[in-house]
Amino acid sequence: MWGYLKHNWHDQEAQSWAAMRIEADAALAWRELGLNGAEAAELEQAGRRPEEVGALWRRAGFPADEIANWIGAGLTPEEALDQRAHGVTAADAAVMRSLRRIDWR
Repeated sequence: MWGYLKHNWHDQEAQSWAAMRIEADAALAWRELGLNGAEAAELEQAGRRPEEVGALWRRAGFPADEIANWIGAGLTPEEALDQRAHGVTAADAAVMRSLRRIDWR
């Protein structure tokens, strides 16, 4: 994970991203989308890249400041569009996102 040194990023947050085996360049791009390490790791395990994910959501018409909440709620762009059509808001998605992050242990 030399990329973290290249970016002079070595704080606790960087260590968390590195522990999830996410390369520094990708971690910075995921962070720019507003995602946390666990959300990014889930997408990477599914073979997704941050540039592709961001472009997909933008093409679907989602503003940049909403994308992370919809993704964090566990929705695809198509599912999020359907939810919006039924009155679900980005704020609702933020609540769903926060509920997915609760550690039930």
